[in-house]
Amino acid sequence: MKRLIAVGVLLCLCLSSCTAKKTPAPVSVPVQKDPDPVQYEIRVCIETGLADEVDKGIDRFAQKLNEVGRDSYQVEIFYSADPFAEMRAGRADFLYVSNAALATQDARYGVLTTPFFFRDYDQMMMTLNSAGFRSLTAESCTGMGVYGLGAIYKTSRFLLSNERYFSDPVDLEGMHVQLLEEDPLLERVLTGAFSMEVSRPEEFDLSHPFTEEGSAFDCTPEMLGQTELDPAEESYLGETYHYAEVEWFFADRSFWAQQSEYAQATVEEAVAFLMAEIERPRLELYRKAVRSQEKRGMEVTKLSVDEVRRRAKDWLYADEEFYNSVDWAFYDNVSAILR
Repeated sequence: MKRLIAVGVLLCLCLSSCTAKKTPAPVSVPVQKDPDPVQYEIRVCIETGLADEVDKGIDRFAQKLNEVGRDSYQVEIFYSADPFAEMRAGRADFLYVSNAALATQDARYGVLTTPFFFRDYDQMMMTLNSAGFRSLTAESCTGMGVYGLGAIYKTSRFLLSNERYFSDPVDLEGMHVQLLEEDPLLERVLTGAFSMEVSRPEEFDLSHPFTEEGSAFDCTPEMLGQTELDPAEESYLGETYHYAEVEWFFADRSFWAQQSEYAQATVEEAVAFLMAEIERPRLELYRKAVRSQEKRGMEVTKLSVDEVRRRAKDWLYADEEFYNSVDWAFYDNVSAILR
């Protein structure tokens, strides 16, 4: 009996010893530290002659770069009549340019400002800032040495008439419109596709915009806000979007490729604030102008977009001068992704 007890005790001691040997020793895990902040010096070139709100937008961009991330940014802002030349010379990391300047580098972008190309602000901005448009223009951007960061609304125009309500292309036929400025392509589209009469007065009297020569006029949001019509006089406002402009914000492609994913994300977040800062006063001006005229009793309408756009495109396609100046594959590809 004593022998059995001794054997049992010995067996327990052996099992206890074996179990102890299988218990792993505690492992020391090093504490992960955040990467040290990086200091960046970046240069933004703005095309000469753009509106004051662009400066405010770039200032907002610089401010947000230093707020949204851990890194610090020193932003130098300068102006040039040819921002693309500044970038190619290695003097600019970011560019803010008009669509006209962009079209000097790739003429295909000129189609974006052809008459009646977009229905309204939402369609224009959702299309030009979409993944589909970025994919469509990726080769072009690579060729220009830029990386697209955003398209920004600049302006658009209305048609204002005291002759008749217009919501369909047939309503435009025979209307005499006074154009704000010389625009040969718009004149040819209005006369050719819609059988309108066109003139271009030397100046507009915004208190009496309708004349014997013109029952309608082409106006910007600024002009619409200043127009003071007699409430007793019938008038009709068409949000025709027959003319619209955009601006662009780009990064130098080689500069962009050198940035970390974190730095790229920081910049893209700051760009959203840049776009909002620039567009906000422009859209407020547009909406305020429309509301002010509605309060005076003006009837506001939108044209039947699909039919208007089809007519405009058919005419442009038949116009030999325009036909030979346009990349129709690009025109159709952008049209296919209109939102």
